[in-house]
Amino acid sequence: MPSVLLLYSSKGKECGNSSTSERLRKLLNHAGIGCTCKQIADFTGAPSLNNYLQGNHFNCVIGIHAYRTGNLLISCCLPYAIVFAGTDLNTHIHDAKKMPIITEAVLGARYLIAFTRSHFNLAMAQWPTQINNIIKQPQSVVTNPQNTFSFKAHLQEKLGMQEQNLQNITIFLLVAGIRPIKDPLFLADAVSEWHRKDPSIYLVIIGPEIDTEFSYKMKENLLRYTGVYYVDSIPQPKLHMALRQCTALVNSSINEGMCGVILEAMNLGTPVIARRNAGNCEIVDHLKTGLLFNTPEEFIGLAKYLLSSHQLRDALVRHAVNYVEAEHSLSKEMETYCNIVHTISGKGL
Repeated sequence: MPSVLLLYSSKGKECGNSSTSERLRKLLNHAGIGCTCKQIADFTGAPSLNNYLQGNHFNCVIGIHAYRTGNLLISCCLPYAIVFAGTDLNTHIHDAKKMPIITEAVLGARYLIAFTRSHFNLAMAQWPTQINNIIKQPQSVVTNPQNTFSFKAHLQEKLGMQEQNLQNITIFLLVAGIRPIKDPLFLADAVSEWHRKDPSIYLVIIGPEIDTEFSYKMKENLLRYTGVYYVDSIPQPKLHMALRQCTALVNSSINEGMCGVILEAMNLGTPVIARRNAGNCEIVDHLKTGLLFNTPEEFIGLAKYLLSSHQLRDALVRHAVNYVEAEHSLSKEMETYCNIVHTISGKGL
């Protein structure tokens, strides 16, 4: 059986690229394919990567993120595939210094995997010579909530909130690695004003501090608001339980690839209220599988509508669960990646 290296860049276990690589590792191992995850920081350059690949008898490489792994893959001694992660296509292709690296890596890849239709179309338009090698494969969803975890008790411990004040609160949970593209304070003014009128309303931001300087400024700015808080990241099983226990998941990102935590919330039966962008619109069907907003004022209106209508909430949850089961199948994802590995490694099924 073939052996594959999964190469990725991440600043924490809770980040999207990290969770994607770990899911794919388990998936490929389950299918009998040897799979090892390594971060780009584990290598000093292309020679270091090639020495590792040859010394450990790998057959191929899958890189997650066309720019971050592309720097190493350009000179890779083995055939490779690239998974578009989101910011590579949303942001980095517009950077004159990064685009040549992305293009060279993309043109050298045997396969290119896009999570969404919009990224699939963008990649085909940007690199037409690779049109036969671009595959659309949505991410699958795996959730494992830790049933013994109480998110309200966690907030009481981390924020010093009184227990009696936690019993009947409404928590809108924003999960994101803290960096500018996630725009975590986009809703802060509006929610803070709502909280002043209704003290049961809270917006809780949770996630690792990806951009240290930006995170510091965000936490400084949070001191101006009431009802809006930040707590550090927690292990994924606890996060999944937090998603199950909150009123709704909120996403306020300027851009997204395919937001894994939105899919996880849907799978867990938690309503989703997401900012309109290409990635979010791929997986959230407004008023069917979730709610979409453009402005903070529109978010407040939709959130109030959700709180006032059990019928709406039940319908959103039902349609979202059905959507995830139909469109984000673990077995289909496994089949796609197994076929890619067998093909590019020269080890037929």
